[in-house]
Amino acid sequence: MTCATCATRIERKLNRLDGVAATVNFATGTAHVRHPQAITLPDLVSTVEGLGYTAQPAAGEAPAPAYGLRVRLRADFDLSPYTGDALVILSALKKYGLIFADQGSAWYVTGTSDPRWETALDQLRSHKVYGRDFEVVQMGSITSC
Repeated sequence: MTCATCATRIERKLNRLDGVAATVNFATGTAHVRHPQAITLPDLVSTVEGLGYTAQPAAGEAPAPAYGLRVRLRADFDLSPYTGDALVILSALKKYGLIFADQGSAWYVTGTSDPRWETALDQLRSHKVYGRDFEVVQMGSITSC
């Protein structure tokens, strides 16, 4: 970017994408972009580059895993802090894994809301499971919703 007009041009182009809210700061050469799950970081970078500018995610930001990516809880993940339903869920994630079907703000597993899950949820809140605790089993094809 060489001028404030460039920043405005980029901001307008990004904001034309469905569900995107972008502000571009010419002085710092940065953009703050909120976007729906269906629009990925590579989509945003491509949009900016399509205008003739360069773009890259801020340090520490990584693209979301691709739809269809299959991961499994690593074999060396310690299950000893868990009992009951939490242990059953994590054992299944260790044996069978999971398939990414969404690119939300955090990894999560959905299920039916039921008060009987509270003990398992309490265990999972106090002994968190992170993305780094999983290993990729199979790369899926990239699709969009």
